[in-house]
Amino acid sequence: GPHGSLTQTKVCELEKCKANTSCNFNGWADWTHCAVGATQRTRERSIASPGGPQGDACQGAMQETEACDEGTALEVADCKMSHWSEWGKCSRSCGGGHQEQERQIVSHAVGGGNACNGTLRVTRSCNEGLCGLQAADCIFEEWQEWSGCDATDASGSRQASRTRGVKVARGDGRPCAGPVTEAGACPEVAPTDCEWRSWNDWGDCGEACGGGQRFRTRDLSVMVQNGGKPCQGDVGETQSCNEESCNEVDCQVSQWTVWSVCQANCGQGQQTRLRQVVQACQTGGNGCTLGLEESRGCTAEGGACDGDRDCKWADWSAWSECFKAEMCGVGYRRRVRGIEVQAEGAGKPCLPATVEEVTPSPSCPGGCNAESCVDGEWDDWEPWEQCSVSCGQGGVHSRARVMRVEANDCGKALEGDHREYRSCGSEVSCEPTGPIVQQNCVFGSWTAWEPPQCPAACNGDQKRSRTIVRYSANGGLPCEGPTSEVTRCNPGPGEEDPEGCDSGA
Repeated sequence: GPHGSLTQTKVCELEKCKANTSCNFNGWADWTHCAVGATQRTRERSIASPGGPQGDACQGAMQETEACDEGTALEVADCKMSHWSEWGKCSRSCGGGHQEQERQIVSHAVGGGNACNGTLRVTRSCNEGLCGLQAADCIFEEWQEWSGCDATDASGSRQASRTRGVKVARGDGRPCAGPVTEAGACPEVAPTDCEWRSWNDWGDCGEACGGGQRFRTRDLSVMVQNGGKPCQGDVGETQSCNEESCNEVDCQVSQWTVWSVCQANCGQGQQTRLRQVVQACQTGGNGCTLGLEESRGCTAEGGACDGDRDCKWADWSAWSECFKAEMCGVGYRRRVRGIEVQAEGAGKPCLPATVEEVTPSPSCPGGCNAESCVDGEWDDWEPWEQCSVSCGQGGVHSRARVMRVEANDCGKALEGDHREYRSCGSEVSCEPTGPIVQQNCVFGSWTAWEPPQCPAACNGDQKRSRTIVRYSANGGLPCEGPTSEVTRCNPGPGEEDPEGCDSGA
Protein backbone atom coordinates (compact mmCIF):
# COMPACT_ATOMS: atom_id res chain seq x y z
CA GLY A 1 0.00 0.00 0.00
CA PRO A 2 1.09 3.68 -0.33
CA HIS A 3 3.34 5.24 2.34
CA GLY A 4 5.78 8.17 2.52
CA SER A 5 5.54 11.98 2.18
CA LEU A 6 3.01 13.65 -0.16
CA THR A 7 4.22 17.26 0.30
CA GLN A 8 7.69 18.90 0.68
CA THR A 9 8.98 22.49 0.99
CA LYS A 10 12.03 24.57 -0.04
CA VAL A 11 13.22 28.22 -0.02
CA CYS A 12 12.60 30.60 -2.99
CA GLU A 13 13.10 34.36 -3.69
CA LEU A 14 10.65 36.71 -5.43
CA GLU A 15 11.40 39.43 -8.01
CA LYS A 16 12.17 42.98 -6.78
CA CYS A 17 9.42 45.63 -6.86
CA LYS A 18 9.33 47.93 -9.90
CA ALA A 19 9.21 51.41 -8.31
CA ASN A 20 10.30 53.72 -11.19
CA THR A 21 6.91 54.02 -12.96
CA SER A 22 5.78 57.66 -13.50
CA CYS A 23 2.25 58.98 -12.90
CA ASN A 24 -0.09 59.34 -15.96
CA PHE A 25 -3.34 61.33 -16.56
CA ASN A 26 -6.44 60.08 -18.40
CA GLY A 27 -7.74 62.24 -21.29
CA TRP A 28 -10.02 65.26 -20.71
CA ALA A 29 -13.78 64.53 -20.47
CA ASP A 30 -16.30 66.52 -22.59
CA TRP A 31 -17.24 70.11 -21.61
CA THR A 32 -20.45 70.45 -19.58
CA HIS A 33 -23.45 72.09 -21.33
CA CYS A 34 -24.13 75.82 -21.07
CA ALA A 35 -27.76 76.10 -19.93
CA VAL A 36 -29.77 79.34 -20.30
CA GLY A 37 -28.33 82.00 -17.97
CA ALA A 38 -25.11 80.03 -17.28
CA THR A 39 -21.82 81.94 -17.61
CA GLN A 40 -19.25 79.14 -17.18
CA ARG A 41 -18.76 75.52 -18.22
CA THR A 42 -16.20 72.93 -16.96
CA ARG A 43 -14.40 69.72 -17.87
CA GLU A 44 -12.37 67.23 -15.80
CA ARG A 45 -9.71 64.53 -16.06
CA SER A 46 -8.48 61.88 -13.64
CA ILE A 47 -5.24 60.03 -12.85
CA ALA A 48 -4.89 56.83 -14.85
CA SER A 49 -1.97 55.36 -12.85
CA PRO A 50 -0.38 56.93 -9.73
CA GLY A 51 3.14 55.60 -10.42
CA GLY A 52 5.76 54.09 -8.12
CA PRO A 53 7.53 55.62 -5.14
CA GLN A 54 10.61 56.52 -7.21
CA GLY A 55 8.74 57.68 -10.36
CA ASP A 56 7.63 61.21 -11.39
CA ALA A 57 4.42 62.52 -9.81
CA CYS A 58 1.49 63.90 -11.91
CA GLN A 59 1.56 67.72 -12.35
CA GLY A 60 -1.16 69.87 -13.94
CA ALA A 61 -4.83 70.82 -13.67
CA MET A 62 -7.47 68.15 -13.06
CA GLN A 63 -10.43 70.51 -13.70
CA GLU A 64 -10.74 73.45 -16.16
CA THR A 65 -13.40 76.12 -16.77
CA GLU A 66 -14.20 78.59 -19.56
CA ALA A 67 -16.83 81.22 -20.26
CA CYS A 68 -20.07 80.37 -22.08
CA ASP A 69 -20.78 82.33 -25.29
CA GLU A 70 -23.39 82.26 -28.03
CA GLY A 71 -21.61 79.37 -29.79
CA THR A 72 -21.74 77.05 -26.75
CA ALA A 73 -25.18 77.91 -25.36
CA LEU A 74 -27.95 75.31 -25.88
CA GLU A 75 -31.33 76.11 -27.42
CA VAL A 76 -34.26 75.69 -25.08
CA ALA A 77 -36.28 72.49 -25.84
CA ASP A 78 -38.89 70.68 -23.73
CA CYS A 79 -38.92 66.92 -23.18
CA LYS A 80 -41.19 65.00 -25.60
CA MET A 81 -42.93 61.62 -25.21
CA SER A 82 -44.20 59.22 -27.91
CA HIS A 83 -47.84 58.19 -28.44
CA TRP A 84 -49.25 55.30 -26.42
CA SER A 85 -48.62 51.83 -27.94
CA GLU A 86 -51.41 49.33 -28.63
CA TRP A 87 -52.60 47.27 -25.67
CA GLY A 88 -50.42 44.14 -25.23
CA LYS A 89 -51.61 40.53 -25.12
CA CYS A 90 -53.64 39.53 -22.05
CA SER A 91 -51.61 37.47 -19.56
CA ARG A 92 -54.43 34.91 -19.19
CA SER A 93 -57.10 33.59 -21.55
CA CYS A 94 -59.72 33.35 -18.78
CA GLY A 95 -60.14 33.86 -15.06
CA GLY A 96 -58.83 37.45 -15.03
CA GLY A 97 -55.51 38.61 -16.42
CA HIS A 98 -53.80 41.92 -17.20
CA GLN A 99 -52.44 43.70 -20.25
CA GLU A 100 -50.15 46.73 -20.64
CA GLN A 101 -49.50 49.66 -22.94
CA GLU A 102 -46.54 52.01 -22.82
CA ARG A 103 -44.92 55.08 -24.29
CA GLN A 104 -41.31 56.28 -24.37
CA ILE A 105 -39.31 59.51 -24.07
CA VAL A 106 -38.49 60.61 -27.61
CA SER A 107 -36.20 63.51 -26.67
CA HIS A 108 -35.02 64.83 -23.30
CA ALA A 109 -35.20 68.48 -22.21
CA VAL A 110 -32.17 70.67 -23.07
CA GLY A 111 -31.17 74.28 -22.41
CA GLY A 112 -33.38 74.59 -19.33
CA GLY A 113 -36.54 73.23 -21.05
CA ASN A 114 -39.35 71.50 -19.17
CA ALA A 115 -38.76 67.86 -18.20
CA CYS A 116 -41.29 65.13 -19.05
CA ASN A 117 -43.91 64.52 -16.38
CA GLY A 118 -46.34 61.61 -16.72
CA THR A 119 -46.83 57.84 -16.76
CA LEU A 120 -44.76 55.69 -19.14
CA ARG A 121 -46.56 52.36 -18.62
CA VAL A 122 -50.14 51.48 -17.55
CA THR A 123 -51.97 48.20 -17.00
CA ARG A 124 -55.61 47.10 -16.95
CA SER A 125 -57.58 43.91 -16.29
CA CYS A 126 -58.76 41.64 -19.12
CA ASN A 127 -60.43 38.27 -19.82
CA GLU A 128 -62.30 38.29 -16.52
CA GLY A 129 -64.70 35.50 -17.47
CA LEU A 130 -64.52 32.27 -15.46
CA CYS A 131 -62.38 29.46 -16.91
CA GLY A 132 -63.94 26.20 -18.07
CA LEU A 133 -67.37 27.65 -18.87
CA GLN A 134 -66.68 28.89 -22.40
CA ALA A 135 -67.49 26.29 -25.06
CA ALA A 136 -65.31 25.90 -28.15
CA ASP A 137 -66.01 23.64 -31.14
CA CYS A 138 -63.46 21.17 -32.47
CA ILE A 139 -61.32 22.62 -35.30
CA PHE A 140 -59.36 20.79 -38.01
CA GLU A 141 -55.84 22.13 -38.57
CA GLU A 142 -54.32 22.65 -42.03
CA TRP A 143 -53.30 19.59 -44.04
CA GLN A 144 -49.61 18.69 -43.75
CA GLU A 145 -47.38 18.06 -46.79
CA TRP A 146 -47.73 14.78 -48.69
CA SER A 147 -45.36 12.06 -47.38
CA GLY A 148 -44.51 8.43 -48.14
CA CYS A 149 -43.22 9.02 -51.64
CA ASP A 150 -39.75 7.71 -50.69
CA ALA A 151 -41.10 4.15 -50.23
CA THR A 152 -41.79 1.86 -53.21
CA ASP A 153 -43.38 -1.53 -53.71
CA ALA A 154 -42.05 -4.37 -55.88
CA SER A 155 -43.24 -2.71 -59.10
CA GLY A 156 -41.71 0.67 -58.26
CA SER A 157 -45.06 2.36 -57.51
CA ARG A 158 -45.36 4.90 -54.72
CA GLN A 159 -48.25 5.89 -52.48
CA ALA A 160 -48.54 9.29 -50.79
CA SER A 161 -50.49 10.22 -47.67
CA ARG A 162 -51.07 13.33 -45.61
CA THR A 163 -52.61 14.10 -42.22
CA ARG A 164 -54.03 17.03 -40.33
CA GLY A 165 -54.28 17.68 -36.63
CA VAL A 166 -57.40 18.23 -34.55
CA LYS A 167 -57.93 20.90 -31.87
CA VAL A 168 -60.41 19.07 -29.63
CA ALA A 169 -63.64 20.68 -28.49
CA ARG A 170 -63.87 22.33 -25.04
CA GLY A 171 -66.85 22.37 -22.74
CA ASP A 172 -70.05 21.82 -24.70
CA GLY A 173 -68.40 22.47 -28.06
CA ARG A 174 -69.13 20.22 -31.03
CA PRO A 175 -66.54 17.52 -31.94
CA CYS A 176 -64.97 17.19 -35.39
CA ALA A 177 -66.33 14.85 -38.06
CA GLY A 178 -64.25 14.19 -41.17
CA PRO A 179 -61.01 12.66 -42.48
CA VAL A 180 -57.72 13.20 -40.62
CA THR A 181 -55.52 11.12 -42.98
CA GLU A 182 -55.76 10.91 -46.79
CA ALA A 183 -54.00 8.93 -49.50
CA GLY A 184 -53.12 10.27 -52.93
CA ALA A 185 -50.78 10.06 -55.91
CA CYS A 186 -47.07 10.99 -55.69
CA PRO A 187 -45.39 13.37 -58.14
CA GLU A 188 -42.73 11.92 -60.39
CA VAL A 189 -39.29 11.94 -58.71
CA ALA A 190 -35.85 11.39 -60.28
CA PRO A 191 -33.80 8.31 -59.22
CA THR A 192 -31.61 8.70 -56.12
CA ASP A 193 -28.37 6.72 -55.77
CA CYS A 194 -27.35 5.20 -52.44
CA GLU A 195 -24.55 7.02 -50.56
CA TRP A 196 -22.35 5.96 -47.60
CA ARG A 197 -21.65 8.12 -44.56
CA SER A 198 -18.05 8.47 -43.35
CA TRP A 199 -16.65 5.68 -41.19
CA ASN A 200 -17.47 5.98 -37.47
CA ASP A 201 -14.61 6.08 -34.93
CA TRP A 202 -12.87 2.83 -34.06
CA GLY A 203 -14.41 1.04 -31.06
CA ASP A 204 -12.46 -0.02 -27.97
CA CYS A 205 -9.85 -2.74 -28.35
CA GLY A 206 -10.94 -6.13 -27.07
CA GLU A 207 -7.61 -6.67 -25.25
CA ALA A 208 -5.42 -4.31 -23.23
CA CYS A 209 -2.22 -6.01 -24.49
CA GLY A 210 -1.05 -9.07 -26.35
CA GLY A 211 -3.07 -8.36 -29.49
CA GLY A 212 -6.79 -7.70 -29.86
CA GLN A 213 -9.37 -6.59 -32.41
CA ARG A 214 -11.36 -3.41 -32.78
CA PHE A 215 -14.33 -2.68 -35.03
CA ARG A 216 -15.81 0.30 -36.82
CA THR A 217 -18.93 0.74 -38.92
CA ARG A 218 -20.57 3.08 -41.34
CA ASP A 219 -24.17 3.46 -42.41
CA LEU A 220 -26.11 4.93 -45.27
CA SER A 221 -26.57 8.68 -45.52
CA VAL A 222 -28.86 8.43 -48.58
CA MET A 223 -31.10 5.42 -49.25
CA VAL A 224 -31.50 4.24 -52.83
CA GLN A 225 -34.80 5.45 -54.26
CA ASN A 226 -36.73 5.32 -57.50
CA GLY A 227 -34.42 2.85 -59.24
CA GLY A 228 -31.12 4.48 -58.22
CA LYS A 229 -27.81 2.62 -57.81
CA PRO A 230 -27.40 0.61 -54.54
CA CYS A 231 -24.31 1.08 -52.34
CA GLN A 232 -21.34 -1.24 -52.80
CA GLY A 233 -18.93 -2.21 -50.01
CA ASP A 234 -18.88 -3.41 -46.41
CA VAL A 235 -20.75 -1.85 -43.51
CA GLY A 236 -18.12 -2.88 -40.97
CA GLU A 237 -14.40 -3.65 -40.80
CA THR A 238 -11.96 -4.88 -38.15
CA GLN A 239 -8.37 -3.98 -37.29
CA SER A 240 -5.75 -5.45 -34.97
CA CYS A 241 -4.82 -3.37 -31.90
CA ASN A 242 -2.77 -3.36 -28.66
CA GLU A 243 -0.22 -5.81 -30.06
CA GLU A 244 2.44 -4.96 -27.49
CA SER A 245 3.44 -7.65 -25.00
CA CYS A 246 1.52 -7.92 -21.71
CA ASN A 247 4.52 -7.13 -19.46
CA GLU A 248 4.35 -5.71 -15.95
CA VAL A 249 3.68 -1.95 -15.85
CA ASP A 250 5.06 0.17 -12.98
CA CYS A 251 3.33 3.22 -11.54
CA GLN A 252 4.39 6.52 -13.16
CA VAL A 253 3.99 10.14 -12.07
CA SER A 254 3.96 13.43 -14.00
CA GLN A 255 6.61 16.17 -13.87
CA TRP A 256 6.45 18.74 -11.04
CA THR A 257 4.32 21.84 -11.70
CA VAL A 258 5.95 25.28 -11.37
CA TRP A 259 6.26 26.70 -7.85
CA SER A 260 3.18 28.62 -6.68
CA VAL A 261 3.13 32.31 -5.70
CA CYS A 262 4.75 33.05 -2.34
CA GLN A 263 2.00 32.96 0.32
CA ALA A 264 3.08 35.94 2.45
CA ASN A 265 2.67 39.71 2.33
CA CYS A 266 6.07 40.44 3.87
CA GLY A 267 9.10 38.61 5.16
CA GLN A 268 9.30 34.85 4.60
CA GLY A 269 6.43 32.70 3.31
CA GLN A 270 5.78 29.31 1.72
CA GLN A 271 5.17 28.15 -1.86
CA THR A 272 4.20 24.71 -3.16
CA ARG A 273 4.33 22.53 -6.28
CA LEU A 274 2.43 19.36 -7.25
CA ARG A 275 2.62 16.22 -9.39
CA GLN A 276 0.14 13.39 -9.93
CA VAL A 277 -0.09 9.69 -10.84
CA VAL A 278 -0.45 9.34 -14.64
CA GLN A 279 -0.10 5.54 -14.89
CA ALA A 280 -1.25 3.10 -12.21
CA CYS A 281 0.70 -0.10 -11.78
CA GLN A 282 -0.62 -3.13 -13.69
CA THR A 283 -0.04 -6.90 -13.72
CA GLY A 284 2.21 -7.01 -10.66
CA GLY A 285 4.13 -3.79 -11.40
CA ASN A 286 5.62 -1.58 -8.67
CA GLY A 287 3.37 1.01 -7.07
CA CYS A 288 4.37 4.65 -6.52
CA THR A 289 5.99 5.49 -3.14
CA LEU A 290 6.97 9.16 -3.33
CA GLY A 291 5.77 12.69 -2.58
CA LEU A 292 2.99 14.30 -4.66
CA GLU A 293 3.19 17.81 -3.12
CA GLU A 294 6.23 19.84 -1.97
CA SER A 295 6.54 23.08 -0.02
CA ARG A 296 9.52 25.46 0.44
CA GLY A 297 10.24 28.83 2.03
CA CYS A 298 10.19 32.06 0.00
CA THR A 299 10.67 35.81 0.43
CA ALA A 300 7.53 37.94 -0.02
CA GLU A 301 7.37 40.77 -2.56
CA GLY A 302 6.69 43.26 0.26
CA GLY A 303 10.18 42.79 1.69
CA ALA A 304 11.04 42.35 5.36
CA CYS A 305 8.39 42.70 8.08
CA ASP A 306 8.78 44.70 11.30
CA GLY A 307 10.78 42.50 13.70
CA ASP A 308 12.55 39.19 13.12
CA ARG A 309 10.90 35.79 13.66
CA ASP A 310 11.94 32.26 12.67
CA CYS A 311 9.58 29.91 10.86
CA LYS A 312 8.11 27.05 12.94
CA TRP A 313 6.35 23.85 11.80
CA ALA A 314 3.05 22.90 13.49
CA ASP A 315 2.49 19.45 15.06
CA TRP A 316 1.12 16.60 12.96
CA SER A 317 -2.65 16.18 12.92
CA ALA A 318 -4.21 12.90 14.10
CA TRP A 319 -4.45 10.09 11.54
CA SER A 320 -7.59 10.46 9.44
CA GLU A 321 -10.45 8.04 8.87
CA CYS A 322 -9.98 5.27 6.27
CA PHE A 323 -9.61 6.10 2.59
CA LYS A 324 -10.51 3.39 0.09
CA ALA A 325 -7.65 2.47 -2.25
CA GLU A 326 -8.05 4.16 -5.63
CA MET A 327 -6.39 1.21 -7.37
CA CYS A 328 -6.37 -2.44 -6.29
CA GLY A 329 -4.80 -2.81 -2.85
CA VAL A 330 -5.05 -1.96 0.85
CA GLY A 331 -6.78 1.20 2.03
CA TYR A 332 -4.90 3.96 3.82
CA ARG A 333 -5.03 6.83 6.35
CA ARG A 334 -3.48 10.29 6.05
CA ARG A 335 -2.28 13.14 8.30
CA VAL A 336 -1.14 16.70 7.58
CA ARG A 337 0.69 19.60 9.19
CA GLY A 338 1.31 23.21 8.25
CA ILE A 339 3.39 26.24 9.17
CA GLU A 340 2.46 27.40 12.67
CA VAL A 341 4.69 30.52 12.63
CA GLN A 342 5.82 32.21 9.39
CA ALA A 343 9.34 33.62 9.30
CA GLU A 344 9.46 37.43 9.44
CA GLY A 345 12.19 39.99 8.88
CA ALA A 346 15.60 38.34 9.02
CA GLY A 347 14.13 35.20 10.63
CA LYS A 348 15.01 31.75 9.29
CA PRO A 349 12.55 30.10 6.88
CA CYS A 350 11.31 26.58 7.60
CA LEU A 351 13.54 23.86 6.20
CA PRO A 352 11.98 21.65 3.48
CA ALA A 353 9.84 19.01 5.15
CA THR A 354 6.84 16.78 4.54
CA VAL A 355 3.43 18.42 4.99
CA GLU A 356 1.24 15.39 4.24
CA GLU A 357 1.77 11.66 4.91
CA VAL A 358 -0.14 8.47 4.18
CA THR A 359 0.23 5.03 5.73
CA PRO A 360 -1.29 1.70 4.63
CA SER A 361 -3.89 0.27 6.99
CA PRO A 362 -5.00 -3.36 6.56
CA SER A 363 -8.16 -2.55 8.49
CA CYS A 364 -9.27 -0.10 5.76
CA PRO A 365 -11.37 -1.39 2.82
CA GLY A 366 -9.47 -2.20 -0.36
CA GLY A 367 -10.30 -1.21 -3.93
CA CYS A 368 -10.71 -4.67 -5.48
CA ASN A 369 -13.52 -6.22 -3.48
CA ALA A 370 -15.26 -8.46 -5.99
CA GLU A 371 -18.62 -7.97 -4.26
CA SER A 372 -18.49 -4.21 -4.97
CA CYS A 373 -17.54 -4.59 -8.66
CA VAL A 374 -20.35 -4.16 -11.20
CA ASP A 375 -19.82 -5.38 -14.77
CA GLY A 376 -21.39 -3.60 -17.73
CA GLU A 377 -24.40 -5.27 -19.38
CA TRP A 378 -26.05 -4.80 -22.79
CA ASP A 379 -29.82 -4.73 -23.21
CA ASP A 380 -31.46 -7.07 -25.73
CA TRP A 381 -31.03 -6.35 -29.44
CA GLU A 382 -33.84 -4.40 -31.09
CA PRO A 383 -35.54 -5.94 -34.18
CA TRP A 384 -33.76 -5.65 -37.53
CA GLU A 385 -34.68 -2.47 -39.40
CA GLN A 386 -36.22 -2.47 -42.89
CA CYS A 387 -33.92 -3.50 -45.74
CA SER A 388 -32.54 -0.67 -47.85
CA VAL A 389 -33.81 -2.28 -51.10
CA SER A 390 -37.36 -3.36 -51.94
CA CYS A 391 -36.41 -5.67 -54.80
CA GLY A 392 -33.36 -7.75 -55.71
CA GLN A 393 -30.24 -8.13 -53.57
CA GLY A 394 -27.41 -5.83 -52.42
CA GLY A 395 -29.25 -4.09 -49.59
CA VAL A 396 -28.24 -3.58 -45.96
CA HIS A 397 -30.08 -3.24 -42.65
CA SER A 398 -29.07 -2.82 -39.04
CA ARG A 399 -30.21 -3.33 -35.47
CA ALA A 400 -29.17 -1.57 -32.27
CA ARG A 401 -28.94 -2.16 -28.53
CA VAL A 402 -28.41 0.13 -25.55
CA MET A 403 -26.44 -0.18 -22.31
CA ARG A 404 -28.61 -1.58 -19.50
CA VAL A 405 -25.98 -1.52 -16.71
CA GLU A 406 -22.88 0.72 -16.66
CA ALA A 407 -19.67 -0.79 -15.24
CA ASN A 408 -18.16 0.85 -12.15
CA ASP A 409 -14.43 1.49 -11.60
CA CYS A 410 -13.52 -2.13 -10.92
CA GLY A 411 -16.17 -3.79 -13.09
CA LYS A 412 -15.68 -5.21 -16.57
CA ALA A 413 -16.46 -2.69 -19.31
CA LEU A 414 -18.88 -3.48 -22.13
CA GLU A 415 -17.46 -5.23 -25.17
CA GLY A 416 -18.86 -5.01 -28.67
CA ASP A 417 -20.66 -2.29 -30.60
CA HIS A 418 -24.06 -0.74 -29.99
CA ARG A 419 -25.13 -1.34 -33.63
CA GLU A 420 -24.49 -4.18 -36.07
CA TYR A 421 -25.16 -4.52 -39.78
CA ARG A 422 -25.79 -7.33 -42.25
CA SER A 423 -26.64 -7.65 -45.89
CA CYS A 424 -30.23 -8.22 -47.00
CA GLY A 425 -32.37 -8.45 -50.12
CA SER A 426 -35.88 -8.95 -51.36
CA GLU A 427 -37.51 -12.11 -52.68
CA VAL A 428 -39.04 -9.93 -55.38
CA SER A 429 -36.94 -9.54 -58.51
CA CYS A 430 -36.35 -6.06 -59.84
CA GLU A 431 -36.98 -7.29 -63.41
CA PRO A 432 -40.54 -8.10 -64.57
CA THR A 433 -41.04 -11.88 -64.84
CA GLY A 434 -44.16 -11.80 -66.99
CA PRO A 435 -46.41 -9.51 -69.00
CA ILE A 436 -46.86 -6.07 -67.46
CA VAL A 437 -50.38 -5.79 -66.05
CA GLN A 438 -51.84 -2.52 -64.86
CA GLN A 439 -52.87 -2.74 -61.19
CA ASN A 440 -54.98 -0.22 -59.30
CA CYS A 441 -54.57 0.54 -55.58
CA VAL A 442 -57.16 -1.12 -53.28
CA PHE A 443 -58.22 -0.08 -49.76
CA GLY A 444 -58.97 -2.65 -47.06
CA SER A 445 -62.17 -2.62 -45.00
CA TRP A 446 -62.78 -0.05 -42.28
CA THR A 447 -62.13 -1.19 -38.71
CA ALA A 448 -64.89 -0.94 -36.13
CA TRP A 449 -65.37 2.44 -34.45
CA GLU A 450 -63.12 2.85 -31.38
CA PRO A 451 -63.95 2.88 -28.57
CA PRO A 452 -66.96 0.59 -29.18
CA GLN A 453 -69.08 2.66 -26.79
CA CYS A 454 -69.17 6.47 -27.00
CA PRO A 455 -66.74 7.77 -24.36
CA ALA A 456 -68.96 10.75 -23.39
CA ALA A 457 -72.65 11.08 -22.56
CA CYS A 458 -72.76 14.26 -24.66
CA ASN A 459 -70.62 15.31 -27.63
CA GLY A 460 -68.16 12.40 -27.71
CA ASP A 461 -66.06 11.19 -30.64
CA GLN A 462 -64.99 7.80 -32.08
CA LYS A 463 -62.30 6.81 -34.58
CA ARG A 464 -61.83 4.14 -37.23
CA SER A 465 -59.13 3.37 -39.82
CA ARG A 466 -58.33 1.27 -42.87
CA THR A 467 -55.13 0.24 -44.67
CA ILE A 468 -54.03 -0.17 -48.27
CA VAL A 469 -54.05 -3.90 -49.06
CA ARG A 470 -52.71 -3.54 -52.60
CA TYR A 471 -50.65 -0.69 -54.00
CA SER A 472 -50.91 0.51 -57.59
CA ALA A 473 -48.44 -0.91 -60.12
CA ASN A 474 -47.46 -0.44 -63.74
CA GLY A 475 -49.36 2.81 -64.19
CA GLY A 476 -52.42 1.82 -62.16
CA LEU A 477 -54.48 4.33 -60.23
CA PRO A 478 -53.27 5.21 -56.70
CA CYS A 479 -55.58 5.10 -53.70
CA GLU A 480 -57.37 8.37 -52.99
CA GLY A 481 -59.38 8.92 -49.84
CA PRO A 482 -59.01 8.93 -46.04
CA THR A 483 -57.26 6.11 -44.16
CA SER A 484 -58.60 7.26 -40.76
CA GLU A 485 -61.75 9.11 -39.69
CA VAL A 486 -63.34 10.62 -36.59
CA THR A 487 -67.10 10.97 -36.05
CA ARG A 488 -69.37 12.51 -33.48
CA CYS A 489 -71.33 10.34 -31.05
CA ASN A 490 -74.04 11.12 -28.49
CA PRO A 491 -75.53 12.34 -30.76
CA GLY A 492 -74.28 10.69 -33.95
CA PRO A 493 -74.88 12.19 -37.41
CA GLY A 494 -78.63 12.57 -37.93
CA GLU A 495 -79.49 11.50 -34.37
CA GLU A 496 -81.45 13.42 -31.72
CA ASP A 497 -79.66 14.75 -28.66
CA PRO A 498 -79.60 12.28 -25.75
CA GLU A 499 -81.60 13.21 -22.66
CA GLY A 500 -79.85 15.99 -20.72
CA CYS A 501 -77.47 16.78 -23.62
CA ASP A 502 -77.48 20.08 -25.53
CA SER A 503 -74.99 19.29 -28.30
CA GLY A 504 -75.54 22.46 -30.31
CA ALA A 505 -75.60 20.34 -33.51
